[in-house]
Amino acid sequence: IRSPKDYKIACTGNVLSVEEKGDVKIWDIEAFAVRDFAFVASDRFMVHTKKVGKTTVYSYYFTPKAGRRALKYAADAIGIYNKRFGKYPYSQFTLVEADFYIGGMEYPNLVLIDTSLYLDDSDDLLEIVTVHETAHQWWYGVVGNNQIEEAWLDEGLTEYSTLLYFKHRYGEKKMDKMKETRMGEGKYNALSVYTQGKDIDETIARPVYRFPDWIIYDFLVYGKGAMIFDSLSAEVGEKEMYSILSQYYEDNMFKNATLEDLLVACEKVTGEDYSVFFN
Repeated sequence: IRSPKDYKIACTGNVLSVEEKGDVKIWDIEAFAVRDFAFVASDRFMVHTKKVGKTTVYSYYFTPKAGRRALKYAADAIGIYNKRFGKYPYSQFTLVEADFYIGGMEYPNLVLIDTSLYLDDSDDLLEIVTVHETAHQWWYGVVGNNQIEEAWLDEGLTEYSTLLYFKHRYGEKKMDKMKETRMGEGKYNALSVYTQGKDIDETIARPVYRFPDWIIYDFLVYGKGAMIFDSLSAEVGEKEMYSILSQYYEDNMFKNATLEDLLVACEKVTGEDYSVFFN
């Protein structure tokens, strides 16, 4: 990448070298085994880092206090997910405060978090979105799936993983509160208010373009999607649930998974067929 010399670049992969040539810098970047490549450039970035296992976590930000908080959220999430799902296989992960209007967006090794969430009164949302996008490094980044045809498979699992973060960082009560208000049941229960009690199709296993609008998509794919995985955990038990997710992760690293692959992981761990449960 060729950039003005006073710019910093946050990116997928590892920066091998930065060479100055007059008024420009030449960035040489290496990115192995990734699905996309993304970068963000700014001459205003401040940067802080934190090491988690073999991964260096970077926070690129304009808003100092919130930028450091976001770094802690991401680092804590990686520590939790390393233990519960399987190790993050990359040596760096970067979160970037950016002009991204819809909240957050995931890319391999890099996530965008909208600058509006860095305001002091948005702290809960900053944590939720940061952790959600970090969980996508497992469910989308390492284990891929068709995000158009089976959006629930990564989004529902990522939202459930966000709830697990709150459980392991703050305790069961905090997770239950988040589940009842902001995620899972809380989000799903808002559906009837939004639709004014009208009877609508609540199927989540359908392509993105088959949802009436993005709000119903959000309530179902994220809210109900998280509830499905929470229900599976209640049925098999917490220990078995972590084994299922670890199995699913191990079997499908650097591949594109489907519901069938998740069913295979369930059967490997429990010895039972869970296709009726998911239907």
